[in-house]
Amino acid sequence: MTETVQTQLDDAIDFKVAEKFAEERLDNIRTFVQTNPDYYIKQFDKIGGSSRFTPTFNASAGILGPIWFGARGLWMWALPFLIIETLGYVQIARGLIGDLAADARARIESIEGTLELRRQQLASAIESQSDKVDVYKRTVKSLEDSIEGIRLEAQEIADQGIWIALTGLIILIAVKFAQSVIANSALEARFSEWLSDRSIRSGVSLRQVILSALFMAVIVGTAMYHYSFPG
Repeated sequence: MTETVQTQLDDAIDFKVAEKFAEERLDNIRTFVQTNPDYYIKQFDKIGGSSRFTPTFNASAGILGPIWFGARGLWMWALPFLIIETLGYVQIARGLIGDLAADARARIESIEGTLELRRQQLASAIESQSDKVDVYKRTVKSLEDSIEGIRLEAQEIADQGIWIALTGLIILIAVKFAQSVIANSALEARFSEWLSDRSIRSGVSLRQVILSALFMAVIVGTAMYHYSFPG
């Protein structure tokens, strides 16, 4: 057998091995992702073809956020994203429907109770011609000024609602964009782990989606209610 013929045989064998490996990889990706395999095959090839971080865009991950990451078993990413998204939702709720001036009103109610007592003391002092009349007058005036100042402060706080909501919206948009860009790389890294350990959960099911959604709803709902309506 000539050297040329041997080289051709080796090339043919290498080609068949590479072709078989590629087919196995495609089958593995389909088994792992289960949903929308053609999309993930394309994205995994792009990510795997570079040793550096390769940004891609996964709109579903951006829309669903932590629900997508949790349903895919990527809780290392789901929990931090959930915290950040919760912050955004809380700011939006506080700004649009939250009781921002609750603390200020509580302070006013507390001072008004003291003010009423001092007014009664002032009336008694005037009636009895006590030498403490001027003291009570200054105290009443001071408390009335404090209440007026707090009322102005409460109005200023209430007027900031739209800006607080806008801040929350910016946070939400930013974190959802980050999730869209990171999602495929995170899933591809999990795919590589799955190839070595098939006990790692793969695919996504309706049950996983529902559990992730319920978990997110409880966390976000509780936080929104607690911080939007303190007390």
